[in-house]
Amino acid sequence: MYYHFRNRTIILFVLLVLLVLLCIYLELIYYSGNYTSKIIPLYGNCPADIPPYPNYRYFYKNADNREKECNHIQLQRSSTTERECPDLFIIGARKGGTTSLYQYISQHRGFMGQGLDKNASAGEIHYFSFTFLERSWKDYIDKFSAQRGKKTGESSVSYLTSCMAPYRLRALCGTKPIIVVLLREPVGRMLSTYVMRYHIQANKKESLAEYVNEGVKRDISRWKYLLEEEKILASQLLNQSSFCLFKPARSQIYEGLYSLHLNRWFKYFPRENFLIWRSDEFKDNTSYFLSELIAKLGLQEMNEDELNKITSVYYNSIEYNSTGLARREDMEYLKELYTPFNQQLTDMMAGGYSWQN
Repeated sequence: MYYHFRNRTIILFVLLVLLVLLCIYLELIYYSGNYTSKIIPLYGNCPADIPPYPNYRYFYKNADNREKECNHIQLQRSSTTERECPDLFIIGARKGGTTSLYQYISQHRGFMGQGLDKNASAGEIHYFSFTFLERSWKDYIDKFSAQRGKKTGESSVSYLTSCMAPYRLRALCGTKPIIVVLLREPVGRMLSTYVMRYHIQANKKESLAEYVNEGVKRDISRWKYLLEEEKILASQLLNQSSFCLFKPARSQIYEGLYSLHLNRWFKYFPRENFLIWRSDEFKDNTSYFLSELIAKLGLQEMNEDELNKITSVYYNSIEYNSTGLARREDMEYLKELYTPFNQQLTDMMAGGYSWQN
């Protein structure tokens, strides 16, 4: 009897050890960087006809939140059709020329823009990123219903980096939308964001260089902390598109990892839906790119004089000299960080994105 009891105890102990080892193994897999398999399975009322939504654990901390998201999507789906969806979504990048592009296309007689009097924030609604669970589809679509028969769209720069925007947009609008992305060299884009923030301050307590320098230092420090918090190396992000690290705009550095964000969008929409341009080329040859968008939307062509008149003004732009705005070591760190992501972007887009400066 004693031996049987001892054997049974040993077996239970061995099973317990194996269970602990299994848990450790699963934890190692979880943080190994193979994030493509880390997708929360379809839950409750989640639509079964589109890919499952990503593991955005800052937002979906428990099953109740996920169920709330799925129920909300199904409720909005029951009250809409794809033909009601806006035709155009300019999704970023921030400080990449999105305001200008939206103002230009809104001057076409066949396109109805939204919030054009808001200048720098023209067309920015952020429904699919920030207010999706608080506002109904009717509230959103009413913004575009003033003139039926025209093409419509929005320009919300939070969508490019949003973990949930591509899933939500696909769930409610199918594959109808034309999606435009303007990509600016990421270090320059980051500096420009801080320059803009400096100039909109009411009370400036420091010089522009001091403000930008402190902002860059703070962002690098925050970035390193977030990587440590997530137990991940920056290089591991090159091979994932499902897992989202941060809340929107929590890191200016993260916003510049364009290949990561585009891979996430490509999970939900076919490549032919996208127009992806370099911001510097768009600024240098605006009429050409505007014509391309007009054709993509199926709008009537505009002659050269009309195009030149529309594109004579560049919106929401601040001229500045970037020399000395950040420490040399910080600039070198950022350039080294972005190099593999810029190369991945170049490979994805078959060339044309090898920023040299």
